[in-house]
Amino acid sequence: MSRQKYDFDDDDFYDENADYGEDEELSAEDQAQLDAAVAAVKQRTASLGVPDSVVRDVVWDSYYDVAKSVKILEDKYKKPAIKAVGKPAPAAKQATKPAKTPAKAASAQPQTAAAKGANVPDIVKGFSEPSPDDIVLSAQRGDNNPNASGKTVKRGPKEDEVARDLGKLSLASAPKRTLDVVSLATQTPPKPSVNFVVIGHVDAGKSTLMGRFLNDIGAVNSRAMQKNRKEAASIGKASFAFAWVLDQSEEERQRGVTIDVGSFTFETPKTTFTILDAPGHKDFVPNMIAGASEADYAVLVIDASTNAFESGFLQGGQTKEHTVLARSLGLQKLLVAVNKLDNVGWSQSRFAEIRELMSAYLPTIGFADDQVLYVPCSGIEGDNIVKRSDRPDLSWYTGGSLSEELEALRGVPRDLSAPLRMSVSDVMKASTSGVTVAGRLSAGTMQANESVMVVPSGELAVVKSIAVDDSDRKWAVAGENVVVQLAQIDAAHVRNGDIVCAPEAPVPRTRRLRAKVLVFELARPLLKGSTVLLHRGRTTEPAKLSKLVAVLGKGGVKKSKPRHLVSGQSAEIVLETEHAFPAELFTANRDLGRIVLRQDGATVATGVIEELLE
Repeated sequence: MSRQKYDFDDDDFYDENADYGEDEELSAEDQAQLDAAVAAVKQRTASLGVPDSVVRDVVWDSYYDVAKSVKILEDKYKKPAIKAVGKPAPAAKQATKPAKTPAKAASAQPQTAAAKGANVPDIVKGFSEPSPDDIVLSAQRGDNNPNASGKTVKRGPKEDEVARDLGKLSLASAPKRTLDVVSLATQTPPKPSVNFVVIGHVDAGKSTLMGRFLNDIGAVNSRAMQKNRKEAASIGKASFAFAWVLDQSEEERQRGVTIDVGSFTFETPKTTFTILDAPGHKDFVPNMIAGASEADYAVLVIDASTNAFESGFLQGGQTKEHTVLARSLGLQKLLVAVNKLDNVGWSQSRFAEIRELMSAYLPTIGFADDQVLYVPCSGIEGDNIVKRSDRPDLSWYTGGSLSEELEALRGVPRDLSAPLRMSVSDVMKASTSGVTVAGRLSAGTMQANESVMVVPSGELAVVKSIAVDDSDRKWAVAGENVVVQLAQIDAAHVRNGDIVCAPEAPVPRTRRLRAKVLVFELARPLLKGSTVLLHRGRTTEPAKLSKLVAVLGKGGVKKSKPRHLVSGQSAEIVLETEHAFPAELFTANRDLGRIVLRQDGATVATGVIEELLE
């Protein structure tokens, strides 16, 4: 059987010995899925009277897509409804109609009927017996069910055999999970996986700092680093060589700013780390939100140069917005890298000044003192990045290096027994047989050869292979970053921000939700009907505030049905989006239950989803 179709005109020569693709071999797994899909389609289209061969061909051409196959067959075979006048005819009279038609045909052509040995009673009897489709449907439903003509089909050996086969080939259960991943992960736990996002004001030196870090721990190929230095020097940007480890697109290198979220995975003896280098420019805050939504912790990079810190923190820069977003997205730990301290002669007073201002601000947005660490360093010079600096000018600092502080971080506990939830961060490669995607498991487990669903498209796929940190694996658990090859799905049904989930427990889709939000500094009040952009991870949806439910205070509801919301208020609101998107209650999944609202290029509120209304 082949999915290739050939159309021959009358003048074309058809060679019966040629290979036109009709005899493609199917694997046992493909054959099982085809048979299961055919059975499911036949059950849903039994009333249409479609020949078995047609059903099988349509299912094959639709790549086992049951819903698509049913729609094709209904469009082709379903007769338009005829408006009834008066009462419908009794069921008994309708049942006798099939017997009259062959009888009339026999009397009109007696010779032909006789030549063929036609027998009217036998024909009538044939319509009263269960058809092959009826046998399949009976086997699916159970004992003694009415057939298509209203009669009762009694289960016999043949029906029992079909029932057993259908039980083995059930689409809902094929392919099944064969591994107890939770037990495997408990017995041989994988190395803890930690994601940290690098945030801060534009030009604070984030990419350079992380590029230097990766180079000094040996995670960057020496030839690649040499090439970066040569190419950066050739365009007069020699200091950008380390930044180019993460800023790899031509546009980022030409403009000298990070645009998208760069990522890099490296291992230490204790932990597997993934760096998410977020852009600092205000135009790319949505990309920063995408990176922070996949992180466990944050490294806030501050430029200690004269007036640079003030520009990012006190004069409307991104330092404040980035830290607020990091906390709102659930990050529990903040490492503050006071970078470029060499530009001020490793001044202890400058470090103390920055630390004092940040220590006064961070608790107001939810970071307690024990959740914040400060490290003086220099990305260009390499001091206090991997090794503690032995520079005399820095003898006043007695803490650890940035690498040592990162190594002290521990992986965030994840619920392995929860339904599978994987956020797609990149659609990497598409082929005729499927698509390869990258992302992170936020809950549950995944294993090779299991069936999964992609939301919001609702399309089913099969996990063909899993790679964790460039190593092939049979399974993965929540918290790990994976590259997954999905089979039996078209690439058009998978996009960045989609959720790969368990078919038996799919992530909900919604267009209307109730959320509890904290309102930020506003240029103008938020009113009922105000339009915003709703960010949930890498998903962005246009939305409007359809209802202002209440302003909240420490004791509960402070004011019901307010006319507007102003800066600093906590409120309960109802949001409506243009399209349905995947989301969950915050209590069910923290990663999928957090939202950020932006308007006119500024963050106006962050919050959590409390109820899905539609």
